[in-house]
This record gives sequence, C-alpha cells and structure tokens, in this order.
Amino acid sequence: DELGVTDNTYYIYSSDHGFQLGELNLPEDKRNVYEFDTKIHMLIRGPGITPGSHFTYPATNVDLGPTFLALAGISTPVGMDGKSMLPLIINSTLAHQVPASVQHSLTKEDPKAVADSWRDTVYIEHYRVGAGTYCGPATSKKLL
Repeated sequence: DELGVTDNTYYIYSSDHGFQLGELNLPEDKRNVYEFDTKIHMLIRGPGITPGSHFTYPATNVDLGPTFLALAGISTPVGMDGKSMLPLIINSTLAHQVPASVQHSLTKEDPKAVADSWRDTVYIEHYRVGAGTYCGPATSKKLL
C-alpha cells in the first residue's frame, strides 16, 4: 500500500485438491469425482474486481493461461486451450479502474457473449493401470 502498487496489481491465490485422507473411507488419493476432488478455490483481488464477488461457471486449469495473458494485455495464441475468465470477473462498472493492458483485453470480447458461450459442464476422464503402477505406456525397463 505504501508504494501504491496495491491498486494496480492483481493477486491470485489457488491450490491443489490435496489428498483424501480417509474421507468416505477412501484411501489416500484424489482421483475421484467427488466435489472436493474436482473443484479448487481460486481467489483473485485487483482493480475492477468487486470484493466478495464470485461466479459459478465451471472453469478448469486450462483457463488460467488465457486469463493470465489477458491480464497482461496479450492475446491468447491460436490453438491454445482454454478461455480467459477475465470478462467474467471484471465488473463492467469498475472497468475504469483497471490497467490499460486489462482494458485492452476487455475490449476484445463482450462479457455477456463470453458468459452466454461459457461451458456448462466439464468432462472428467480418469483411468488407472493398477496398484504400484502409473497411468502411461507400459515399459519393461527398470528405472534406476
């Protein structure tokens, strides 16, 4: 605050799912489709974001890259997976508070159009080879 960077800086905090440690009598793992295995919290603070706001659109980790690029005013490269969450998290009535890079990104897409076209479901695929193995190609080589 003393340096004046708080008002033009975005702070982003997230985490991993962690492991189940006996919840629902499940062994230590996190590859199930219970809500606590499929959702993680992400907190964002910064100019143009209403304190205490939230959205219920299902976003995934592939949406983080395009969102971070949009915050920097950089277009998402062609072929990059994910969509920027920026139009969903910036309050249009507070748009005058955001840095020029974010204003530039916000002019590229209509927030209502982004919200209307946002996915409403996420497909979760999981497979497991077996105890003591991993998901991937089989190999006969021993790892040293």
